Amino acid sequence: MKQETALKLLKAGENVFLTGSAGAGKTYTLNQYIHYLKARKVPVAITASTG
Repeated sequence: MKQETALKLLKAGENVFLTGSAGAGKTYTLNQYIHYLKARKVPVAITASTG
């Protein structure tokens, strides 16, 4: 899935599991979504699963 597709799904309220190799754009996509939410005064809490 491309970054813009993931971001579109997130903005539509869908659940998205971001995964990929280093440099794939996971952090960039997440930061874009956080910026989108904060601009709309939506509280944000980020978690990350490991293992």
